[in-house]
Amino acid sequence: MLITADLDRHPPGSPRNDALQAFCRANGIDPSEVSANAPLDVDEAASTLTVTAFVLDDQGRKQIVEGRPADGYIKERRTVPLRSHPSEHSLS
Repeated sequence: MLITADLDRHPPGSPRNDALQAFCRANGIDPSEVSANAPLDVDEAASTLTVTAFVLDDQGRKQIVEGRPADGYIKERRTVPLRSHPSEHSLS
């Protein structure tokens, strides 16, 4: 199950944004580290959640690809155990 974030259309404080942030937190993911418009991939069979997250340096800052504009952040796919189902956050 893919959950589309579409945070450009759902700004902070909107019900959808609040639900997405609560879902991430409930699954042990800091929402500020998740790429805003990448889908969240819920694998119900494996009971996992995979997100596209920013790679942080030792000081907690987003790492940037040298020579690229500010949107050239280094990202990685992270998979964590699914602790809280999307339906518990009105996301399914």
